[in-house]
Amino acid sequence: MFALRRLLKESKKFCRFVHNEGKQTHFGFEKVTEEEKTKKVYDVFRNVAANYDLMNDAMSFGIHRVWKDIFVERLGPTNGIDLLDVAGGTGDITFRVLRYLRNSNTPSLPGRITVCDINKSMLKVGEERALKAGYLEVEWVEGNAEKLPFEDNIYSAYTIAFGIRNVTRIDEALKEAYRVLKPGGRFMCLEFSLVENEVLRWFYDRYSFQMIPVIGQVVAGDWKSYQYLVESIRQFPAQDDFKLMIEDAGFVNSGQFSQDMIPTVGFNMRKITKGNVTIKVWDIGGQPRFRSMWERYMVDAADPDKLEASRNELHNLLDKPQLMGIPVLVLGNKRDLPNALDEKELIDRMNLCAIQDREICCYSISCKNKDNIDITLQWLINHSKSGGSR
Repeated sequence: MFALRRLLKESKKFCRFVHNEGKQTHFGFEKVTEEEKTKKVYDVFRNVAANYDLMNDAMSFGIHRVWKDIFVERLGPTNGIDLLDVAGGTGDITFRVLRYLRNSNTPSLPGRITVCDINKSMLKVGEERALKAGYLEVEWVEGNAEKLPFEDNIYSAYTIAFGIRNVTRIDEALKEAYRVLKPGGRFMCLEFSLVENEVLRWFYDRYSFQMIPVIGQVVAGDWKSYQYLVESIRQFPAQDDFKLMIEDAGFVNSGQFSQDMIPTVGFNMRKITKGNVTIKVWDIGGQPRFRSMWERYMVDAADPDKLEASRNELHNLLDKPQLMGIPVLVLGNKRDLPNALDEKELIDRMNLCAIQDREICCYSISCKNKDNIDITLQWLINHSKSGGSR
């Protein structure tokens, strides 16, 4: 009996060993367990918190300041934005967003502004800066990007700058980002990655490996932390691989998409101007949570299984009083694919003949090959208020 208990005890040790071995990851070029990486990264940023701006200056030749300004401009924060800035302990991105809102032509007020960071030392630096600058509206929360302490669907923007490569389980962090964003919310990530230009890569490799740790030692007395930060860039996924990880988290895998075309990320908007008419084109994801926004949408003519949902949503929308009498344009996209429906089939499957209280038009198009795009735009222009008829 004693021998059996001893055998079971040893087998449990072996199982724990195998289990931990299966959860190994990288801390720079060093192989460690996931638990070890989390602790080591915490220690790195505790050590560099007081010199965080210097660290980014050393890593980017000071260009990170320009990158961050462009990053915030791309975000384009507007009145009432609910922002979650993850791994943003020192407040650098958040303060830029607040300055952007205050300095805009029509000064705007933010909604909920939250900085979330796993590291107390980084948050302390940020809170002290916020008090000095008078940014009292910022909420400072200690939390892990892989398990955010927030409810679902409450933020309109999620930003993370130079932080995601330090996350132990990047896929979990991306899923959490998707969870806390409202429908149509934006995920914005600024990160170092592989330098594709071979000449620049050669130069940057020598500078980063030979100079950045030296700078860290001289200025901050910390060679190892800066060495890790250099190595962590080399371990971060290439741009295309990271893009796929974002899609896998749910941001773009909301429906079908044409070959060689970029899938929908929540929703996208583009403006097209012709003469005195400007058309806003909204590309909206297909999940049920986006369908309340389907007042302007396109049918995927190559996916007959989705036609029923499209037909039902269209007819429900046309019952709204605010849309009474408005002309309707139905576009069946992906006509370039062999199984795509033509106009007659679309009219039948979408039951368009039942719509008798307004003008209705249907085209089969291909965004990929630009088939019938010109005639579609002309129809929209002709039916705009500036283009003649309603």
